[in-house]
Amino acid sequence: MEITMNRVVYVGSNGNIFTIDPDGSNTKRLTDNVQAGSRGGIMGQALQPNSLFYTWPTLTPDGTRLAVSQVVISNGLPEVSLFALDTSSGQMDLIHKNTEQTSPIIAQNVPHYMYWSPDSQNLAFIASSEQGLTLYIYRYGKETLTFSDLGPLYFKWSGDSQSLVIHARDKLILSKLPFSEPHIDLGPMNPIFRTPDASPDGT
Repeated sequence: MEITMNRVVYVGSNGNIFTIDPDGSNTKRLTDNVQAGSRGGIMGQALQPNSLFYTWPTLTPDGTRLAVSQVVISNGLPEVSLFALDTSSGQMDLIHKNTEQTSPIIAQNVPHYMYWSPDSQNLAFIASSEQGLTLYIYRYGKETLTFSDLGPLYFKWSGDSQSLVIHARDKLILSKLPFSEPHIDLGPMNPIFRTPDASPDGT
């Protein structure tokens, strides 16, 4: 797949999202509604009682969109949401908002874990839910629950973007789009950090 945007995306010291050319030129700010800078700190590092900043920007392989976590600190309490942002127009679409009953983070300083499919059409992400760590798939404005577990939970897209290899606690499974069929059990796994991978042809 041809990369259409040779740019680096990063979080600035004021909590906004920027892109920049590899040679350090042509800086472009993609967000401008940050109310108070966190100076790069995540979760609870805001300088003002009510502040907003972004973290963990993740570009699509074709560079046209990025997913980013938004953190709002209100009276010392964080609220986190996940947005998809068009890198050309700057339009932002809300993908997911954590409920008040769930933890705002899934790991140290991490609100969400996001990974775009190789064809740039689907975003798989892990967020906290009332059922525990939950894996979601986002496409065309729809959010689909695919798997819930207390964790650990790791995954990898297949090269054709049609399936996910998932390590969920003590199981290794294969789940195929549109996730209407039962998961395929690939065998037991040790419930410690193990991120699966798939060959480019998916076999």
